[in-house]
Amino acid sequence: MKNVVAFAMTVLLGAAASADVLEFEGKVLPSERGIITSQIDGIVEVVFHGNGTHVTEGEPIIQLDETDARFVLDMANARLQQAQATLAAATARANRQRELLNRGISAEATANPAITAQKVAAANLALAHTEVTAAEIALNRTVIRAPIAGVVSKASTAKGMFVEAEANQELGEIIVTDPVLIAYEVDYDTRLDTMTEAGVSSLEALFDRLSVSISLASGTVIHDGLSPERASLELNDAGHLTVWLRVPNSDQLLRPGLSVRVTSTLLHSGVQN
Repeated sequence: MKNVVAFAMTVLLGAAASADVLEFEGKVLPSERGIITSQIDGIVEVVFHGNGTHVTEGEPIIQLDETDARFVLDMANARLQQAQATLAAATARANRQRELLNRGISAEATANPAITAQKVAAANLALAHTEVTAAEIALNRTVIRAPIAGVVSKASTAKGMFVEAEANQELGEIIVTDPVLIAYEVDYDTRLDTMTEAGVSSLEALFDRLSVSISLASGTVIHDGLSPERASLELNDAGHLTVWLRVPNSDQLLRPGLSVRVTSTLLHSGVQN
């Protein structure tokens, strides 16, 4: 998870609240991110999609100037045609020398150079095919495509901008916002106490016993009856675990970066989530 920020410490719902009910401050995050980068250096020719646009995986996002790449491909195709013609001529000569050798009219010393020339021409043709393939790949890379399906975010390109592949320049992101993740921090000692109270020995078993609700700062409940999806393996510097919830978000009410209230209730035996 990239750029997960620190969250507020656990607080009880109130002095009279049950210890089975805990409240946390959470932050809304995309459930998936794909970084838009270029595999080649180039100048931006067209920006097809800007921030907030929904795109499918593989859809063109940016077109780089393809002039140089197109020129390289044209040269590679010309060399391919030359190699094909050279091989055809070399094959004709070699076949003629083989025929003369088989009929006893020509000696091996005369036939062998022609046969060798045919083999060299065949190798050059294979190399020419490889050069065309490489040039086609380079041309295809002038089109920068969406790495995943989602919404364009943090796009930072404009026509005429120079992009560098080696600089690992981030040109934007594609983010998935339905569902979203909600991340919140839990004090490790609090988590151990809750596991003891629940009578379980693993976080997975504890998650099955938790019912979690999400509400806005206004108190409006957005979702309830949720279960945590996973937790970090390592503690942060404050001694907290980060826990993530996966939350449906078809109405796009939960936006990345939004702070929300996470209320976690421990369900006792016989109580259904």
